[in-house]
Amino acid sequence: MAGSSFRFKQFTVKQDHCAMKVTEDAVIMGAWCGMASAKWILDIGTGTGLLALMMAQQSAKAQVDAIEIDTGAAEQAHDNFKNSPWSNRLHLIKGDFREVIVERKYDLIVCNPQFYTADIQSPVATRALARSEAHMPLADWVPRALALLHPDGKLVTMLPLAGGEELRCIAQESGGFASRQLTIMPRMGMPAGRIVVELTFGACQPIVENLIVREESGTYSESFKKLTSAFYLAL
Repeated sequence: MAGSSFRFKQFTVKQDHCAMKVTEDAVIMGAWCGMASAKWILDIGTGTGLLALMMAQQSAKAQVDAIEIDTGAAEQAHDNFKNSPWSNRLHLIKGDFREVIVERKYDLIVCNPQFYTADIQSPVATRALARSEAHMPLADWVPRALALLHPDGKLVTMLPLAGGEELRCIAQESGGFASRQLTIMPRMGMPAGRIVVELTFGACQPIVENLIVREESGTYSESFKKLTSAFYLAL
């Protein structure tokens, strides 16, 4: 998936000017968290624009705002939006989410955030910015995102397995609670590597789902194909 562009069934993502490329995990997150009834959606740290494009495909009436701090990525996301079937519903906002003035509430907010701490940053500056937890830790963006959410809205993010408890603690301070969780296992028999967590307002018992991406043979699982078939050309 690390080529200069990646074609999906209804759109193409160019990624040669983005530090972070299209990944299976991001596609899984986007397919899992779609909200057909949403009217306003926000993608924090859009990168290539992948999640914003996936949200636009799944929510036929939604306006999608996408915030990106990196100049190269913002320009590429803007181009990807312009060349998509939903160019009139996708809006790129260049800036830092913590500083951008947002004057509306959202039905769905998505964020595929930084996973890695400062001591293991990539030597490439833009990749380090995209992946470093030091740039925008959970405590910096989760409370603000929850403040922009409609009372019946959803905030969805992806984390390493070990980050789930920190997310839940930070969210609860702002009234957010985990309502769903998807645990992603890259291959049958391998430990889980990522979780996707949905936060809503009001305490509840979270629904926990598991997804195995590949069977032991290396072929995609039926569950993975069913989840992502609306997007991948080969499925």
